[in-house]
Amino acid sequence: MHDSQVFFHEEQRFSNIVMWLPLILALLIVTGAFGFTMLQQIHALDAWNLKAATCPLFKNAPMAKPSDKMIVAMIIGGAVPLIIVVAVGLWMRSIKLVIEVRTGGIYVDFKGLFVSRLIAFKELQKCEYKKYTYLKWIWDYGGWGTKRGFRGQTYSTRGCEGAELAFQNGKYLLLGSQKAKQLAFTINERLS
Repeated sequence: MHDSQVFFHEEQRFSNIVMWLPLILALLIVTGAFGFTMLQQIHALDAWNLKAATCPLFKNAPMAKPSDKMIVAMIIGGAVPLIIVVAVGLWMRSIKLVIEVRTGGIYVDFKGLFVSRLIAFKELQKCEYKKYTYLKWIWDYGGWGTKRGFRGQTYSTRGCEGAELAFQNGKYLLLGSQKAKQLAFTINERLS
């Protein structure tokens, strides 16, 4: 697939705070809940030890010593969601959008999302540079990632600029880019 000359190359990752905010929030909630539960359990153990020492203050405390199985279950119950949130974060960080304009067409590879596509120039009618507001971007193309909106499909990681490809069959594809003007110009050079 790499046998043709490359005229444009760009690699992008998800770096928008809007994408990371839910993950960070989930991490804080899971860590906070796990920490709070463990602190309660540590307090319960201390109180039980004091009660066991026949301290008059804890003599009638309605508290039973937590079992080892209960402590293990709490650790696993807190660690598993934490591991899942961290794993999702690492996976999101590994996702990379690669766009190349080559002799044979436009190569799009969304590594980590298992999307790979070669768009031949003969399939295209035209290409235009597009700049959108966030709401228009979401409405027309579905937002970031590999999405569909009311106007067409998008491959994008951040921002609201891209090269809009109009196909011969009337469909549209927006390639989100941090170098959108250069991308559109390079594609149009190959189309003419």
